[in-house]
Amino acid sequence: MGTNNIRNRSQGSEPERSGGRQPVLTDSELDHCVKALAQDLGRMPKLDEIVEAAGGCQRMRAVEARRRLADSLSTQAVEEWTDLPTSIVTRHKRLLREWLALAREQLTPWIDEVVAQSLDESTKLELRIAEQLSIIERHEETERVLKSRIDELQRSLDKAEKALIQCQREAAVWEALAEERRNAPVRD
Repeated sequence: MGTNNIRNRSQGSEPERSGGRQPVLTDSELDHCVKALAQDLGRMPKLDEIVEAAGGCQRMRAVEARRRLADSLSTQAVEEWTDLPTSIVTRHKRLLREWLALAREQLTPWIDEVVAQSLDESTKLELRIAEQLSIIERHEETERVLKSRIDELQRSLDKAEKALIQCQREAAVWEALAEERRNAPVRD
């Protein structure tokens, strides 16, 4: 039995890849499709309508296409409502440029000061971190030395306890022998 090679438009012309399937429409084609659908419907299309009209696409791409259409329509509406003479637009743009230049002049020294203070604080913090890391390393080394010394003392203590136990056993044996000799009849 052979493999079914029938594919619909949403599957694209190439088989699925590990990164997902190839989109059926490019972003610009999807935008055109959404714009045409909005004109046909007379309203903003729903996501399912966009996916269906595109022949199948990811919902996220449909959301982005609908957002781009809404941005475009709002920009177009603003431009239609604010049909100002060119001289006013030019004057406002010039004033805006002047205002931005003035703001830049006034803010640049303050920004430079804030950046310098931030760099100074950052340098101080880095030095403090380096000091703390050095202290931590010294403490870790001291801890290693102390653990080594504790292990050594523990071995010595174990050895001393074993020796003590051995001495106590030998003392008990000698005490028992001495008791036997004291209780033993004396031979003439």
